[in-house]
Amino acid sequence: MIMSESDNNRLDRIEALIEAIGKRVDSNARSIEGLQKSIDALQKRVDSNARSIEALTNNIAVSQQEAQRDRARLYQVMADLALSQAQMAETHTQFQRNIYQRHEELDQRQSELSNRQQDIVEILKLLTKQSQNDNN
Repeated sequence: MIMSESDNNRLDRIEALIEAIGKRVDSNARSIEGLQKSIDALQKRVDSNARSIEALTNNIAVSQQEAQRDRARLYQVMADLALSQAQMAETHTQFQRNIYQRHEELDQRQSELSNRQQDIVEILKLLTKQSQNDNN
């Protein structure tokens, strides 16, 4: 079988098309490799972001637990403070009562001493009078 000029042209065109298709396939393969690298990099970023989100979520949970503990401690301190204030007020009241009672006792004692002093003065007057009478 002898090939004619048109057959040769046709064969050249087919070869050129095959070569063009091969170049396109190579180009597409490179593009696919580039896309695959981009997808791999993107997947790494997604994984990294997922780990970061998980870590942040854990940090938030820990922070919330710490905040709850701190709030509970604060409420306990406030309750203790209120109790201390109530006890201090009661102690102050008792102290004031004690002071008033002591003042009353001192006033009573002072009154008793004044009465005794008056009695002593009266006795001294009588003794002085009697001594003057004895000397006369």
